[in-house]
Order: sequence, then C-alpha cells, then structure tokens
Amino acid sequence: MSVGVAPTCVCFQWPDVGTAANPEAFVGIWHPEEAVTVSRWPTDGRERTDTAGYSAGRNWALLSSVSRWGTKAAGLVHAGWENADRSRVAGVAFRGYVLGGGLHSYSSAADLVNYWTRAPLQEHNGVFASAIISGDGETITLVADALGMAPIYYAWWDRSLIFATSPQFLTTSTSVANLLAWRCLLETEFLPDGDTLDQTVHRLPAGQALVATRNGHRLVTVYDYEAFPAGNRRVDRAGIAQIEATFQQSMDRCLSLQHGRTILPLSSGHDSRRILASLVHRQRDFEAVTCRVYHGRRDLDAHYASEMAQDLGFRHRCVDLPDVDEYVGLDDDRRRLVDAETKYHTWSMRLMQSLPSEPVTLLDGLAGDILGNPGFRQPNLYQSPGQDIEIILRASLRDTFRTVLTRRRWPTAAAVATSLRGFFKRLPQRVNLAEFAFLLTRIRRSTALQTIPLLPPGNLVLFPYLDLDYVRLMLQFTPLDKHAVVVQRQCLADFWPAYHRYPGTRNVPATLPTRISAAAERAIVWACTVRLGREITAANGEGFLRQLLTFRGAVGMQLARCHPVILMRERWYLRDLLELVSREVRKKPCWSIAGGEPSKAVARLHSGEWATPSTIDGQSH
Repeated sequence: MSVGVAPTCVCFQWPDVGTAANPEAFVGIWHPEEAVTVSRWPTDGRERTDTAGYSAGRNWALLSSVSRWGTKAAGLVHAGWENADRSRVAGVAFRGYVLGGGLHSYSSAADLVNYWTRAPLQEHNGVFASAIISGDGETITLVADALGMAPIYYAWWDRSLIFATSPQFLTTSTSVANLLAWRCLLETEFLPDGDTLDQTVHRLPAGQALVATRNGHRLVTVYDYEAFPAGNRRVDRAGIAQIEATFQQSMDRCLSLQHGRTILPLSSGHDSRRILASLVHRQRDFEAVTCRVYHGRRDLDAHYASEMAQDLGFRHRCVDLPDVDEYVGLDDDRRRLVDAETKYHTWSMRLMQSLPSEPVTLLDGLAGDILGNPGFRQPNLYQSPGQDIEIILRASLRDTFRTVLTRRRWPTAAAVATSLRGFFKRLPQRVNLAEFAFLLTRIRRSTALQTIPLLPPGNLVLFPYLDLDYVRLMLQFTPLDKHAVVVQRQCLADFWPAYHRYPGTRNVPATLPTRISAAAERAIVWACTVRLGREITAANGEGFLRQLLTFRGAVGMQLARCHPVILMRERWYLRDLLELVSREVRKKPCWSIAGGEPSKAVARLHSGEWATPSTIDGQSH
C-alpha cells in the first residue's frame, strides 16, 4: 500500500465505454480505518439514472449501474441490517445468481444482504461476483463463483481497497501496463489466472476469496479443486443417462430464477441445442435468437437454426450483421466493455443490441462442449500431468511475435511460459489437469467475457452447464472417453433425436454455400484496423507504439497502412497489438483525491515517457 494520509473524500468517474448506457457493473472503495466519502461523476457531466446506484457506510462506498427500466433504484449495490437489533449496517454488491437460494442480481436487497452476510466463504452454486462489507465496516470479502467465470477485480490505492467488475473502473494515476500479461494475451489469446493488463490491478483468482481487515488481507481457498473428481470414470450408457438427468436438474434450477422474458442465443452447435430441447420439452415460453456468424464465409448458425425453428415450431429470429460502419462502432464498444481482454465472439454486441426493451433472462451454453469434449485436442495428452503441462504450453504458446516485439521492452515468450507453468502446477496433478487448464484459461479468461461484461443493466444471464453438480459430474469421466464419445452429441442422439439430426459447427456440409465475400471480410478488417490507428494517433500514442516494435515490426506496421493486401497478410500480429495499444493510450484515471493535482500519468502519457518493466517499483502491494 502507498504511504500517506488516508483520503477523507475521493472522486470516482465512470469511464467512457462508448455505449449509450454503462454496462451492468458495480464498483467500490473500502478503507481499513478512515472515513471515506465519494463524489460520483457521471461521464457526460450530468447526473444520469444509469449510474445512480449508491450505498455507503462510514469507511466504504458502493456504486452501481442501474437499469433504464427502473427495476431497482439501487442497481447492484445494497445496504441492510446485519443483525436483529439493527445496529450494524452491512453493504453488499452482487452481480450474477446463486442456484438453490433463488438469488440473482435483481433480488430484494434484504434477501441479498441476509444471504451474503451469513456465510460468504461457503461454497455457492452459481455464477456471480460479490463484495460483502461487515456491519462495523472492519471486514470486506470479495468472492466469485467456483471457476471464477464472473470476474471481480481489485487494487490497492492510497491505503484503500478499490474493486469492481471491470478492470477499467480501477484505473488510477499510478496504473502501469503489465507487458507480461500483454505478451501472454498476444501469444495465447488468454490472460494468466489473476493478472490483468495493468500491473496495479488484479483479478480475483479462480476458486479463492479475498478477505481484508485493518490487520491486513489474505486470499482464502473457497473451492478446493483437489476435492473435485479426478477424471477416472469410464463413459458408458448409464453415465450418459446420469449426465442428461443432472443437466435437466440444472435447467430446472436455472428456470426457477426467471427474470423477465426468456431468450436463448441459438447457434447450430450442441450446447444451445440441448438447452433448446429442454425448453421445448417443458413448453416454456421463450424466443430463440441467432446472430449471423460466418464460418469460412458460410452462414452456418442462422441456416440451421432457422431450419430447426421451422421444423420444430418455436419462435425464432435472426439478427443480421451490421454494415461496415456500424460494425466498426460496435467493435469499439465491445473492446471498451471487455477492456480489450479478449477478441472472441465479436457478434455478441449485435445480440445485446437486439434485446427487447424490457428485462430478459439469457440462457447461455458456456462450457457445455468443453466439459463434454475437452478443449485441448493434442496427441499424447492425458498421459501424465508433467507431460500434459508441456503439451498445453506448446499448443498455446508458439512465440509468434518474437520478430516484431522488441526485447528491450517486452518479456519473452519463455517468461510467459514460466508464469503459465507455475499456474498449471498449482492445479490438481491428475488425468483431467488439461480440463481444468482449459476451463480456467480459454473459457474463463476469453469466451466467458462474450456475455457478462456486455450485458445491459436490468437483464440476467444464466449458464446451465456451470451448475456445480453438473461440473463435478462431468469431471468424473475420463477425458479420452469424452473425446471418443462426444458427450453433447451423444446426449442429443439418445434423448433428443429430433434435435440431433441437423448439421452444425462440427459437421459442416461442403454443399452449404458461402454468404459473405472475401472482399467484405477484408473491408471489415481494414475499417476496424484503420479505426484503431486513428485512436492511437488522436491520443498521441504513436511514440509508444514504435517503442514496442522491432525494426521489422515497425516496417510491417508502416507497410500495412498503405494497402489492404499487406494488412491482411500482417493481421496475425497487427490487429491484436493495436487493440492493446489503443486501450493503453486512451485510458484515463477513474479515481483521484478530491481537490488533488491533475493526473501525472496522463501528463507522462502525452509527453511520450512510458514506464517499462525495468523502471517499475516491483514491490508487492
């Protein structure tokens, strides 16, 4: 922690996320001893209803986005009595849901405070991020779900703990780029477990909680992965039947949390198809929505989803791709909302944009395929934990950027491998190690961000495949058997044959015609990359970009600006790096001391002075 006088008044400003309303999010500050007050700064200089949620105690404050429908004046933050005599006022911030307890983001404040102040460190079955402040303000607990799919981030700033559901809400004048995490994201397409793109900001590690008091803070293991199944059960007919029965129990639990209309994002894959069959069987009122996504320029999802709707008789609509200009704007919104932490599922913004003008519950198929057909499909995998770790590293980390990133500034790919190897060695060392690794890296740090940070306030998203009972059951089965059987496909074939017969992303007929031209693809890539370049130039970030590149990289960057053909050839490194640089040069501090000096970080940014790993105080905070 920094040394100095504790703030009595601090200022927080919501960052510009580029959309008409802030995302569904909460942010907070807690001081171990001193009183804290917070000035709320709407992004456009006016008091806004979508950033009005506020609860506070003597030494803490919680802020939240609020639904434009006015369903909850407090948004995601709540204050309530911790005890019967009403002498202790506790604070709770909560986004997500808990199965079995009937709780979700928009449950009553009394129910949420009562639930989270009772036993925050027990296992909770759901997908959520929660911050719980005790009635006397002396203890704060940050906790997330078993696999950490719902992110919560934190940082230490001026002797205070600041925390949020997005890292961009924790930017301060001391924020410094974490180039080791940058290199990992560029090389592997995911971030390490608790790292973020800034050195001063941390993501709560999977399976753990952060507990802080005036005497210090510690990470506490809530979900012991060693107690999860070891993956040594063979897949047989009885096992498939148990898998389907357990999934149906998960569907019942999820549907009991109904909040507004039910929307199913429907692709042609197995995950959403099993949810579809379950909804139709229950005769639930729902609408399926398919965004046009081109697989090899073929409109695969919309083609087969529409066929299923016509044949099986459920409500369905397709959401068309935007034109190039609109796509560029939506891509900018997406990058801001996920804070450039992932480049997957760019279609998700179009889905969110298409939601009806009333609260809805989305049913998302996240992790279904991976639990039923493990993600790393590499020869000789599942032989021994040590060998598996090295195979995973070779498959994930190929040192693609070594010729374009200067070693004067960047950690090497070998340093990234060392960091990831240390994380993988902390996972259960057994046959299903690779399954945990995939869930906690590619799923948790990449694809899970396609929905949660993009969700407009007032809506709810549920993940039936992440029910803890279902996850634990799926981890019982040996990975090689799951590869051979393809559990999702087998469940459809055995229990839902009418839904099984359609081709999908894993079985693409060669006769399906292309629906988008190569020229259209190039136009989108070109337009998005030009937008990134202009953002960097406008923020005076050209000098920083040049400092990151080798001579070869700088030449390639310059040539790519001249002609789309070269750009397409260079896109393997150019686009991803530009996203990170644009994020860095555009970010602004959200937190400041009231009446303090202007941000030194902003002045340093525009003068071209950039901190590097060799100039950063490496002291642990």
